Amino acid sequence: MTLDFTKGLELVMADTATAVAGNQSLVRQMLKSTSYYSVAIVVQRVVSILMLPLYTRYLTRADYGVLELLELVLTLASLLVSVQLSTALFYYYHHTQNENERRRNVITAFFGTVIFGMAAAIAGVVFASGISRLVFGSATYEGLVRIVLVGLGLSLPAEFGFSSLRLQNRAQAFMMITIGRVLLNVTLNVVFLTALGFGVSTMPWSSLITTCCLTIFFARVTLAENSPSLFHPPTLWKMVLYGLPLGISTAGEVILHFGDRLFLSKAVTLTDLGLYGLAYKLGMMVSFATIPFFNYWNSQMIGIVLRPRGEQTYARGATYLLLGQTFLVLLITVFIDPVLAILVEPSFRQAALFVPWVGLAYLVRGMGTYWSNTFLLINRPALVAQVTWVGSGSCLLAYATLIPRFGLWGAIAATLLGFALMASFALWKGQRLRPFQYEYGRWAKILVCGALAVLPSVLLHPSRITTQIALGIASSGLFLVLLWALRFPTDGETQTLADILRKLLSKSMALLGGHTTAAEPTLASVQPLGEERAGTDD
Repeated sequence: MTLDFTKGLELVMADTATAVAGNQSLVRQMLKSTSYYSVAIVVQRVVSILMLPLYTRYLTRADYGVLELLELVLTLASLLVSVQLSTALFYYYHHTQNENERRRNVITAFFGTVIFGMAAAIAGVVFASGISRLVFGSATYEGLVRIVLVGLGLSLPAEFGFSSLRLQNRAQAFMMITIGRVLLNVTLNVVFLTALGFGVSTMPWSSLITTCCLTIFFARVTLAENSPSLFHPPTLWKMVLYGLPLGISTAGEVILHFGDRLFLSKAVTLTDLGLYGLAYKLGMMVSFATIPFFNYWNSQMIGIVLRPRGEQTYARGATYLLLGQTFLVLLITVFIDPVLAILVEPSFRQAALFVPWVGLAYLVRGMGTYWSNTFLLINRPALVAQVTWVGSGSCLLAYATLIPRFGLWGAIAATLLGFALMASFALWKGQRLRPFQYEYGRWAKILVCGALAVLPSVLLHPSRITTQIALGIASSGLFLVLLWALRFPTDGETQTLADILRKLLSKSMALLGGHTTAAEPTLASVQPLGEERAGTDD
C-alpha cells in the first residue's frame, strides 16, 4: 500500500513538473513572439511617419481627400467580403491533432480566401464606375476604384498567409515578410511619385503590386506545404458559418470607431472636431499597444487552453493584459501635457483634457475583446457579433443623446459607456457559458493602485514642463510601489523578476567588461511571469 501511494505521488509530482515546465516554455514563447510582432508594427508606423515629408511634397490636400475616400470605399467593401476564414482556421486547426486534417483545414481556408477574393475583384471591375459616381460624384476616379477593389480581392489570400504564419507561431518570419512588404511598398511609392509622376494614383498602384507579390509568394508556400487535393467544400462551409458572424460584427466595429464623427460634425465646429481627432488618435495608443499581444494570443489561445494548466494560463493572461493597459493609461495621463507641449502648436494642447479618457475607454475595450474570446473557444462566434452590436447600439443611442448637449465630452462619455456595456456583457455571458477562475482580487489592486498613482499629477498639475515630467516619473514609480505594498506579485512572479534583473545585470557587466560572466543564468533558469515554482499555487 505504501509503495503504491509513493509511486502514485511520484507520478503526480512528475506530471505537475511537466505541466509547469510546459507553461514556462509557453510564456517564454509568448514574450518572444509578441516582441517580433511589435517590431513589425513599429516599423510600419515609423516608416509611414518618415515618408510624410515626401508625400506632402508631391501630393496636394485634394489628393489626400481622394485617398481618404478611396480608403472609405476599401473599408466598406471589406465588410461585404469579410467572413473571417482565418479565425475559423484557428479554431478547427487546434481542435484536431491529426496532421492530415490540419493540412486539409489550411488548404481549404486558403482556397476559400481565393474564391471570395476573386468575387471581390470581379465585382470591383464591374461596379467601379457606379461606385465612383456614388462616392466622388463622377466617373473620374473609376480607374482608381477598380485598382483598390482588385487589390482587396488579392489581399484576402495575402492576409491569409500572414494568419497562417501566426497560426504556426512563425513570428520571426511574420516580422521579416512584413518589413519586406513595407520596404517594397515604400520603394514603389518613391519611384512612382518622383520618377514617374503618378500623383494620386501612386498609393493604389503600389499597394496593388505589393499585394500581388505577397499573394503569389504565400500561394506558392501554401501549395508546396499542402496538397490542393485536400480541399474540402464541406469544411469550407463549416468555416464560413463559423466566421460569418465575426464578419458581421466588423460592421459594428466601424460604427463604434467612426459613428461619433457623424454626430460631432453636426454639433461642433471643425476646429473642435480636429482637436477630438488628435485626442482620439493619441488615446488609441492603448489599443495600438495591444495589437502584438492579440496577434499572438488570438491564433494560439485555443491550443493554450487545451494544454495542462491552460485554464489558469488563460485566466492569468487577463490579469497581465489589465496590468499592462493600466500602466499605459497611467503613462499617457501623466505625460500627455509635456508631450503635447513639445510636439504640437498651443492651439492643439487642449486635447490633453480628452486623451486620458479615450485611453481609459480603449482599456475597457481591450478587456472586452479578451473576454469575448471565450465565445470563440466554445464555438459560439455569433455571440461575438452580439456583443459588438450591443456596444454599437448603445453607442449610437448615447451619441444621439449626449453629443448634441455636451459636444466632445458627450462623445467621449458615449464611447466609454458603449465599451463598458460591451465588456460587462462579454464577461457576464462568457462566465455563464465557460467560466474561468479570473483573479478579481488582483484586478482590484491594479485599478486602485492606478487611480492612486495618477492623483499627484492630476491634483497638482504643474505648469512647467520639467516639473510635469518629474511628477510623471514619480507617479509611474508610485504605481509600482503601491502594487508591491499591496503584495500584488505572487512568489513566482517575484522570483521571476529577480531572475530577469540578475540576467540583465550579468549581461550588462559582461558587455562593459568585454567578457561573459560565468554566473550568468541561462534562459532555461529564468522563471516566466505568472508561473509558480513547483509546489506553490497562488
